[in-house]
Amino acid sequence: MRATHQAVMVGEHTALVDDPQLTVREVPIDWPPIRVVLLHDAAELPADAKLFEQQTPVWLLAATDSRHQWPDFVQVFVGEWSPAAVMALLQQQGIQSLLIEGGSRIHADYLAAGFADHMIVYVAPIILGGQGLPAIWSDQGKAGTYRLVNQTKLGLDTRFELRRTSDVYRHY
Repeated sequence: MRATHQAVMVGEHTALVDDPQLTVREVPIDWPPIRVVLLHDAAELPADAKLFEQQTPVWLLAATDSRHQWPDFVQVFVGEWSPAAVMALLQQQGIQSLLIEGGSRIHADYLAAGFADHMIVYVAPIILGGQGLPAIWSDQGKAGTYRLVNQTKLGLDTRFELRRTSDVYRHY
């Protein structure tokens, strides 16, 4: 029986380029969140990825099936994974909270679909450009409006905490 009701998710590009662990460190917890990776082909994820170093649940949401033999704590779900489909699966599995850790495309998709109720945004005094990935902000969909809950200076950086101002629970 799974006691956790939380999940943390990254997209394919973040999983392959950053090789995240998606674990909680330095704070003891009884029930780690389900670690979710949204990707096209589960077989593209290397068997030695950091996700597999700890034997806590990993869910791979893939568009195509994988014949790879995954460890027992890994489940592969095959389907068409729009934000609404992912949220439906999580709800069906008893997950009540989803933290989208990264990347920019997945953030933009969930904002456009209206699934972002709480955001934490860090702003650094540096201008980046060139061939980087697109920003998360999108003028499409139902991104909604947010109110500033907290603002904290962290050295030169600033942390903004925002919450949706209206229609927070319209999807549930």
